[in-house]
Amino acid sequence: MVLGRDADAWRLFCGDELCGEITIDEVAAAVSLVSPCGPVAEFLLHIEGDRAWFRT
Repeated sequence: MVLGRDADAWRLFCGDELCGEITIDEVAAAVSLVSPCGPVAEFLLHIEGDRAWFRT
């Protein structure tokens, strides 16, 4: 499987076949970060292999 990105969406390919797609807006609506002091307005989510981390 390969994950590719264009300006509006992330696309998952299985070989040459498109297996799935999610738009950047859908990701932003589905992911939130909450600190002990409350919600964080903006953050960067890094995903590399099976690891993920964030930066505020």
